Amino acid sequence: MNRRLRAVSVLFSLCAAGAARAAEPITTAPIVVTATRTAETADQTLSSVTVITRADIRRSGAVTLPQLLRQVNGLNVAGNGPFGKLTSVFLRGTNSNDVLVMIDGVRVGSVTTGGVSWELLPLSQIQRIEIVRGPHSSLYGSSAVGGVIQIFTRRGRGPLHADASAGYGSEETYRAFGGVSGALGRGWLSLRGGGLGTEGINVSRPVLGFNEPDADGYHNDSFSAGAGYDWANGTAVRINALRATGTTRYDNFPPSSFSTPPNADRFLQEVVGGVVRLQPTDAWTVHLRAGRSLDDRTSFREGSSAAPTRFDSERISAGWQNDVAVGSHQLVTAGVDYLDDRVESTTRYDRTSRYDVGAYAQYQLRVALVDLLGAVRLDHDEQFGNHTTGNVALGYRLTKALRLTASYGTAFRAPTFNDLYFPGYSNPNLQPETSDTVEVGVRGRHAWGHWHVDAYRTGIRDLIQLDARFIPQNIGRASIRGLEAGLTTRVLGWRLDLGVDFMRPHDEVSGLTLTRRPERSFKLALDRGFGRAHLHAEWIAEGRRFDQFFDPTTFQSERVRLAGYGTLGLDLRYDLTPHWTLNAALNNAFDRRYETVFGYNQLGRTVFVSVRYSGIPWGGST
Repeated sequence: MNRRLRAVSVLFSLCAAGAARAAEPITTAPIVVTATRTAETADQTLSSVTVITRADIRRSGAVTLPQLLRQVNGLNVAGNGPFGKLTSVFLRGTNSNDVLVMIDGVRVGSVTTGGVSWELLPLSQIQRIEIVRGPHSSLYGSSAVGGVIQIFTRRGRGPLHADASAGYGSEETYRAFGGVSGALGRGWLSLRGGGLGTEGINVSRPVLGFNEPDADGYHNDSFSAGAGYDWANGTAVRINALRATGTTRYDNFPPSSFSTPPNADRFLQEVVGGVVRLQPTDAWTVHLRAGRSLDDRTSFREGSSAAPTRFDSERISAGWQNDVAVGSHQLVTAGVDYLDDRVESTTRYDRTSRYDVGAYAQYQLRVALVDLLGAVRLDHDEQFGNHTTGNVALGYRLTKALRLTASYGTAFRAPTFNDLYFPGYSNPNLQPETSDTVEVGVRGRHAWGHWHVDAYRTGIRDLIQLDARFIPQNIGRASIRGLEAGLTTRVLGWRLDLGVDFMRPHDEVSGLTLTRRPERSFKLALDRGFGRAHLHAEWIAEGRRFDQFFDPTTFQSERVRLAGYGTLGLDLRYDLTPHWTLNAALNNAFDRRYETVFGYNQLGRTVFVSVRYSGIPWGGST
């Protein structure tokens, strides 16, 4: 670990030396709300955060959300192929269902598997993403072990106007979207629709024991709507809705006299929510939230009359949050959350619903050189009873530009409906997985840029794993040690974003490395404008990872090693006029062949060209 720290230090020193000649300063820290459920700048928060703006999304060259998330430091993506295929996201080495995900404050994900359908969420409808690393069950409850990711849909800003974009690329991929958005006095409005489709590639290799030699396509139609109004007395109302529906195809075993395995899914992703903000006094702010999310999949075999299978997850949530300022340096946050999980399926579950009620309190102090945070939460789950989690964090400013941070937090993940109720292969006596995390870090923000180095250790107990009879039991343990570092600066006119990640995700029972998580990763982005043109380059390199698969020839589970890889992406934007922009993206420029899940192909070299129109404000002029 000392050699790694020295290597990071030398690298940052070299970059900083070049940055000293930079004439253009880096922008100020963005505002985040996910880390503490209150608004603060990224400099103020005691958590490690990443904010992705709409401008970042446009210049990334990404067509789908998983492509975008691959570019984030400390976050790894594994997929059973590209374009709408099953995707897992690992934050700081924790399991994919150890990340709590919200869209506009509404919790999303499947209640049967515990995962989120990242591959089906439309990137064109996303305005902003906040990624908060580390345990946050003390604010959000179950699943916030590795961190919290909150997605915000498009919002109306500036004068009312229309905009649209259309593009086409490799594998007969197309994307088109447009909408109307903008401010209306004290209110705002956003209405957007779009579509993404592709013929795709053959996602699987014959080594898996099945291979339908065809292109596995994907189609997604999406719509989002949002509106809000702010009164002069501090009262505000906001509503949001997101809907995505379509079909994705994949490979599977051929039909037999015993079964007809599906090879396509019809899906529906839907989120509706709203929040009312009240301000009874200058020091007291109240937030009332309610929402509903739906993850609906129907699996079927094309050309077959066999009955399809359906899994429909519904999550209904509500919350009451109070923020009370005590003087000018202290803030107390307290509230209650309610979550009701339900499932409707062609599979008969022993139970089809359960609820959770959580009460939380948080204290923040900012005075002189010290920042202090403490939080505690009690969750009562209908299935497993009460569970308490907590966080404490401390920040100390060594200088105006340099700050040390340290934190300790506990978290838990409740068993899924599959774990508890799936007929024949479940265990209703399961207890939650529990974890504790220790983290220390140092951060700097200077005129030439900002940087951070964070080291952490997470221990996870009572991991839910299958026994010899394929029944889930609390028999696993894991430890994850990691070091993350990031730097943003300007060198010779180029904006440089650098991230490095060293991680040891370890199964303490088997002694093996946890699957599908690379132990090392390196991510570098360069941006520069040249008059009307703008160039973005992204290099992503990930080290080896391991995977587990079932070998149909030996009927045994096999462990395999997947080689490391590196990919280069280029995105060139040219402003034809103040309202028309031409984009050309080249992904995986060196046509590198790689896998993030054993036996499943990823895209080779691809090209995507698009044109974007940003409309003239209504009532405005050219």
